[in-house]
Amino acid sequence: MIKITFPDGQVREFEKGITPYQVALQISEGLARNVLAANLNGEVVDSSTPIDADASLQLLTWNDTEGKKTFGIHQPIYLPRQLRLYFQVLNLVSVQLSSKVFIMIST
Repeated sequence: MIKITFPDGQVREFEKGITPYQVALQISEGLARNVLAANLNGEVVDSSTPIDADASLQLLTWNDTEGKKTFGIHQPIYLPRQLRLYFQVLNLVSVQLSSKVFIMIST
């Protein structure tokens, strides 16, 4: 287990190798959807960077000045994840629509 210290001074324990995105997900799904990057021990990193030791962590979103700055830097990393989620939703909708059309045709 590793200890992660948040900007408000709160310290929580997590499994070694957890990513900032997974930390955000354990806090709130809404926060996880909005995380662009993270400030890990004073260094801006991608939200998929594993955390292997005790650390200080600030999750960066569009609401943070640093978060806005990192969007341009991390855009090639961030966009594929967002596109993947977008296409998963599209695939789910198309499957649902296909099954409804099939049911309508077959009845």
